Amino acid sequence: MNMNKKESIFQKVKHFFADPKTKIKIILKTPSGFYIAITVGLIALVTIVDIIFHFCFSVGGNVKNVWLNIHASIVEVFLLGLFITWFNRLTEKKRNIQGWIEEIDDYRGWKEPEAAYRIRGAIKRLNNENISEINLNGCNLEDMDLMQFNLTKADMVESNLSGAIMIQIKLDGAKLMSSKLIGSNLMWASLIEAKAWGADFRKANITDADLSGARLMSSNFGNTTLVSTNLTGADLTKANLTGAILQDANLFNAILLDSTLSHTNLSGAIVDDDWFQKIIRWNCIGLNEIKESYFLAAEEEEGKTVYRLRDRVIQEAKTEE
Repeated sequence: MNMNKKESIFQKVKHFFADPKTKIKIILKTPSGFYIAITVGLIALVTIVDIIFHFCFSVGGNVKNVWLNIHASIVEVFLLGLFITWFNRLTEKKRNIQGWIEEIDDYRGWKEPEAAYRIRGAIKRLNNENISEINLNGCNLEDMDLMQFNLTKADMVESNLSGAIMIQIKLDGAKLMSSKLIGSNLMWASLIEAKAWGADFRKANITDADLSGARLMSSNFGNTTLVSTNLTGADLTKANLTGAILQDANLFNAILLDSTLSHTNLSGAIVDDDWFQKIIRWNCIGLNEIKESYFLAAEEEEGKTVYRLRDRVIQEAKTEE
């Protein structure tokens, strides 16, 4: 058990004993809590009577048999109570989940900030129930704090996430087609195999994120920061990377067919060993600029050869020194 869990349990215990009477009253108001309390009370009563008879009186075999039957009946009632409690909690959980999903539906398409706050709250509660595959199609989450949220395989088609704080968010396999993420913060985010063609990532910060295998066709990455971002195997066909910063990014096996690479910072980016031949075949815009600015350098890293794009101007300056 880690320190955070220990602190959480300690806080809960401390909070309970700060006002035990109130807490017990709240528990007894629930049907399951009341049932368990009655069962525990009966067990305690029978146990006390059993002890009194055992130490204070001499009882016959028939009385003992009666008490054994009573004990057995109470155990059965207790087990039945546990089942009813479990069933009630499961039913309540399903009812709550359905309520949160309906709340998202109610505010879908609204552009007001209140709608965004309501939807964010519903997402957080669903995440607490380990639910990430949420339908957020067309939802407004502009400027919301979604840090460390889990939206794996969520449907976020045409949603508005502009300006949202999504540091360390999980969007693996999520559908982000035609979504707006302008100026959003996606540092250390995970978008493995996300489907985000036509999405608008302009001026977003996607530093150290993982977009490996993502489908990013026709997406707009104009002036986007993608420093040290993993784009291995990503499909960037017809993507706009004008002014994007891809310094030290991993573009190995990435597809850049008909993409725009004008004024793109590719210094230190990892690419295929035949990358320059590929971008010629891919008819990339800004091809001449790239060939004039960078050269391919084979470098040994962690016992294997990787190919990085190095800045010609910096290399020439080092050579002159």
